Amino acid sequence: MQHSLGIIRKFERPIEVLKVLFAWFVLAAILIGSSPPTSREFWLGSASFAVAQFIRVWAAGHLTRGKALTTSGPYAYVRDPLYVGRLFWVLGLGFYSGQPWVGVVLIVIFLWFYCTKKIPKEMKNLEAAYGDPYRIYSAQVKSLLPRLCPYPERANRRWQWVIFQQNKEIWAVVIVAVVIASFWAKTFYFLN
Repeated sequence: MQHSLGIIRKFERPIEVLKVLFAWFVLAAILIGSSPPTSREFWLGSASFAVAQFIRVWAAGHLTRGKALTTSGPYAYVRDPLYVGRLFWVLGLGFYSGQPWVGVVLIVIFLWFYCTKKIPKEMKNLEAAYGDPYRIYSAQVKSLLPRLCPYPERANRRWQWVIFQQNKEIWAVVIVAVVIASFWAKTFYFLN
């Protein structure tokens, strides 16, 4: 069953529900349970979230899921820019928590889940769908570590608003704005 909101599709499989609930639990625990971040921690966390969203918006305007191998935009530098963006979200939460160990634990959980579970599964699916072009691309472009210069065989395609809308990344932009506003209030208004 197709839903008009991509975020709703996440709730069709129980494991997806658990992952989303875990993410919201971590966010709520940091927001409610930790002391307010210092001004420096707030700005570092917010910068991490801003970098994350820049990368994710850039990627979402290039990603043509299931239509063609995407090698333009950030995909010319890193194979999984949406995951790189998520990594910056996790880093931002670590700064917002004010506790370095929280950031380390969140990054370890993220890397364990994505590097051992999600990325290998996606690589297998992409290799099955695109064959040799994907194998060549994946041999030259790393998953989470960007290249210094773009992939030489990259597609010559510009960022497109229509593709961005199809990928429903606008929801992440809204959520990140709410997260930053919440930590701003916690840092500068409510508890100081």
